[in-house]
Amino acid sequence: CPCALGLATPTAVLVGTSLGAKRGLLLRGGNILEKFAMVNTVVFDKTGTLTIGKPVVTKIVTPTYIENANSSQTKMNASSDIEVLRLAAAVESNSVHPVGKAIVDAAQAVNCHDAKVTDETFLEEPGSGVVATVNNKKVSVGTLEWIT
Repeated sequence: CPCALGLATPTAVLVGTSLGAKRGLLLRGGNILEKFAMVNTVVFDKTGTLTIGKPVVTKIVTPTYIENANSSQTKMNASSDIEVLRLAAAVESNSVHPVGKAIVDAAQAVNCHDAKVTDETFLEEPGSGVVATVNNKKVSVGTLEWIT
C-alpha cells in the first residue's frame, strides 16, 4: 500500500529524534537526522561543545590589579582563593544560575561554605551578576564589565 510507504519515513524520523532527545541529543528537525547518514567524520572545537550541561569550578584566579575605566590600575585586596570562593558562594547561594550553583558546590567540596549574606542585601542582575553584603563586605560576582 502506498500509504504505508508515505508514513514509514516520517515515523522513523520521529522515533529517531525522540530517542535522541531522551539521550540528550537535540536535533533541529528530521532533515538533520537524515543528513547524519552521510557523515563519516565529526570535529569538535575546544570551547566546550561537548558538555554534560552542568558547569563546575576547575580553577580560582584572583587578580592582583584591576584596570579602571580611565585605564589606571587599582591594586586588589589580597585574599586567598579559599576566601574568594567562600564569599562568592555566600552570594551565589541565593541565585538559581547554573554557574552560581557550581560555585556553591565547589565551596561545599572544600568545606568553606559557612559565610552568610546579610538579610535584604542580595541583588541579582540577569545576564550580569549578583551582589550582596557578606560579613560587612560588598561582594559582587559576575561579568567583568558589571563588577568594575
